[in-house]
Amino acid sequence: MGSHSRRLGGSAGGGSDRSGNRDSVPPRGGDRDTPGKGDSVPPESSVGAGSATAAQRAKVTFHKGQDVVFKPKPSATTESTEWMMGKVQQVLGEGKSRRYKVQDADPDLPPDQRVEYRTSASSMIPIPAADVVLPELDKGKTVLALYPDSTTFYKAEVMGADAATGRVSLRFEGEENSVTLQLVDRRYVVEYRN
Repeated sequence: MGSHSRRLGGSAGGGSDRSGNRDSVPPRGGDRDTPGKGDSVPPESSVGAGSATAAQRAKVTFHKGQDVVFKPKPSATTESTEWMMGKVQQVLGEGKSRRYKVQDADPDLPPDQRVEYRTSASSMIPIPAADVVLPELDKGKTVLALYPDSTTFYKAEVMGADAATGRVSLRFEGEENSVTLQLVDRRYVVEYRN
């Protein structure tokens, strides 16, 4: 997979306005771009807002075209991977052997050049559609959230929310000494998983 050091170059489809005025960089390096809104598919109804066990996550099914957060398997024993935004391209198999082809959502590359990964439901989290009303998050809750101007999700702590804008105020791991909090659209703040 290598290092992902891509900056937002512009977003078709009217992507959300993410703060370009920040004093921090993504935790652990790796800046990835954010695709535009409007092409989401609601998650399956069996997906809860709370933490789910691995057995419960394995029962969740995803469908072609669905936006997800996924964590690719490392290609080497010393390499670690980050959670990133993708789109389900294909559902392979049935039952316990069901796997998914998920395409990296890097908007700097044409769709036919984006990397596809093979993964399972236990390595994926659905991203709710933009029009879905989501529950408020408690202050202090640990979540995975989309880092502004990227397509990478990192561990963060909820510091508050703005119901009027639908954004969540977050302090990302590694930015505890920063006075600036990051604002992220609520749909890009999902359950925390390692």
